[in-house]
Amino acid sequence: MALIAGHYIRGMFPGLLFMGLFDANKTFLNSMDEAVAPTVIQACGIPMHFIWCTVLTPLYGYMGVCYSMNITYFTLLAGLSIYSGYLGKI
Repeated sequence: MALIAGHYIRGMFPGLLFMGLFDANKTFLNSMDEAVAPTVIQACGIPMHFIWCTVLTPLYGYMGVCYSMNITYFTLLAGLSIYSGYLGKI
């Protein structure tokens, strides 16, 4: 069991970085009274994560959940970064 947990944790390291950057960007935008777009982007991540889980879990087992989290966090970060780039306040 510890071996499986170790594999999962090592696989989640990139996703944790993406999650931290997404959260920092979201907090920054919230402080600028831009709360709707980050919330919508995050809400879109829920069905996207479900889809990635249904695709990757049969292929990779428990690591498919890890990979889907990484893809979801990266996509959320990319979406919020693109939105921030077009925001005139910054």
